[in-house]
Amino acid sequence: MKKINFKTGVCSIIVATIGLLYADGQNVIQDRMKWWNDQKFGMFIHYGPWSHNADRTYKNGKWTQTTKKKEEAIKSFNPIKDATEQWAKVAKEAGMNYVVLTTKHTSSFDFPLWRTKTTDYGITFPDCPYSKRQDPDFVDQYVKSMRKAGLGIGFYYPWDDKEHPDCRWFSGHPDRYIPGFIEKYPERWANFVKFEKDQLKELMTQYGTIDYFWFDGSYQDGGRPEDALPILKMMRELQPDIILNNRGTMNMADVAETPESCIPRTVTTGYWETCMGLPGKGGWVVPRQSNINKEWMTIGDGWFDYQGPNMEYKSIKELIQSLCTVASKGGNLLLGVGPLPDGTIPEPQVELLEQMGKWLRVNGMAIYGTTRSPLKSIPEWGVITRKGQKIYLLVFDWPERTGILSLNIKNNIKTAKLLATGEFLPISRINSETIEIQLPEEPAAWEPHIHAVKKAPNEYTSVVELEVEGEIQP
Repeated sequence: MKKINFKTGVCSIIVATIGLLYADGQNVIQDRMKWWNDQKFGMFIHYGPWSHNADRTYKNGKWTQTTKKKEEAIKSFNPIKDATEQWAKVAKEAGMNYVVLTTKHTSSFDFPLWRTKTTDYGITFPDCPYSKRQDPDFVDQYVKSMRKAGLGIGFYYPWDDKEHPDCRWFSGHPDRYIPGFIEKYPERWANFVKFEKDQLKELMTQYGTIDYFWFDGSYQDGGRPEDALPILKMMRELQPDIILNNRGTMNMADVAETPESCIPRTVTTGYWETCMGLPGKGGWVVPRQSNINKEWMTIGDGWFDYQGPNMEYKSIKELIQSLCTVASKGGNLLLGVGPLPDGTIPEPQVELLEQMGKWLRVNGMAIYGTTRSPLKSIPEWGVITRKGQKIYLLVFDWPERTGILSLNIKNNIKTAKLLATGEFLPISRINSETIEIQLPEEPAAWEPHIHAVKKAPNEYTSVVELEVEGEIQP
């Protein structure tokens, strides 16, 4: 996170006081963070009235998009009754363990999805057909579905609100930006901060225990601790075990980094999470290649929400190998889905998620509850995770010709086996730092008396489990 330059002594006192309050519950927070980090894989749901605003078509080498007016989208927002039930079912079958929903979004279609007293502009707006429901609270519907499925519950919330008349500092949108707004109009700004504090209090008190809160953006550069930190303190008091991401939360953050559509080359020693969308063209490259950015490994463009029937999607290979790479660096993957206007997840996305779940049902031991690779070097064939005295070799490139996996490790290896089949594999010590693992062979189809390397258990990523003796030496 960026360093904060505190302009007044008051800010410093606020920060110091809240820091002490937070430190008192540090053991509880660490237990919660271990739980969160062990989950490894979550679903990021981008859904709201703007989901009605996308109709992208690819023609003559270019994307074109038809845009509905905001009023039209609001008047058509009416998700089907069982939409959130489908989300929970798809998330469980995909092997996901927690879900984050956009309770409202940082867009020109800002629209609270819960029954709020802070504004009439939302799902209770008379022109919104969802307001005619017996209990028009979509966030409540979401929470109940996730809780019933045993999934961790997360809320997304932006620090800015482009629909609010007193939110005009946000320089990312020049047409809505008034330079020096906060200094010129302190009463209006105070009104906006109170508006957000009241909304966040509603989200913290109306739905039981919330596991994870995903802020987006921040109050101006530096986050304005004098405004943001009292809000965060309130949230901690109302939800002592809640996990906060790093966007605009300063020293209150539990998750240190949240890169989008990329994986850090060198990761923080703290907890971190990559978010990426299923929608959007892929383009992920394996980490050993030299033609990639020195700091980041891209995993395609950043679409999260529904972009119309002709939207491209990332491949299952890119998705599985991205999850493996994130886990090998000790992080979590929050994978974004974009429901259709009726609230259901599109079939192409469901199919990709089902394939991820199928892979995880066989190989999940190499992902869930693991920590980052204990070894310094990244092997040519893939990545590594660890769980206690077990090391998992996640093999992207199966050595079909040699049948040998080479690994630099000084420890004695008790056993090596294929996770998918349970088959034990021979191990040879080449020198003090290197071992070789012999992969299974079978009679060659073209010449039965000749042995050839067996086909990989999985065409995208296969896993070899090593049981290691002693303290693992990097």
